[in-house]
Amino acid sequence: MPILQQYGPSLIVECQNHLKLSETLVAGWLASYMFNGQPSAKKKANRLACFLANDKNFLSHGRRVDIKNLRDHGAIIDRVEDLPIELQGAISKVHLTIMMTLDSTGAVKIFENSEGAALIRAMQAHVNAPPHP
Repeated sequence: MPILQQYGPSLIVECQNHLKLSETLVAGWLASYMFNGQPSAKKKANRLACFLANDKNFLSHGRRVDIKNLRDHGAIIDRVEDLPIELQGAISKVHLTIMMTLDSTGAVKIFENSEGAALIRAMQAHVNAPPHP
C-alpha cells in the first residue's frame, strides 16, 4: 500500500487508455496489412489483436509467442526458412546488426522507417567508481 499511495487514481485510467490504444492500433494495422482484401478483415484483425493484448495469454511482456499459437488465432505467417534465400540473408543481416547494436552500446530501442531515418534510444548508465587510493 505505501508504494501505491504515491499514485493517483487517474493512473489506472491512463494505463487502461494506453492498453486500449495499443489494441486499436494493432487491429488497424492487421486489417490494413495482414488481412488486407480478405473477407471479414476487420473482424479477424480485432480477434487477433484482442488475443495479443490479453496479458493472461502470455503472463509476461517479454514472452515469445510461437508460430503455431499465432496461426491458431488467425495470424498469417511466413517462416523465414520458407522465404527466398536472398531475403533470408537480408533478414539475418538486419537481425544481427540490431543485436550487435543492442549488445555493444547503451541502446535500448531502435526505430527506423522505410526512408532510412532512424532514432536510437539509449540508456544512460552512471557508474560510481571506487575512489583511487
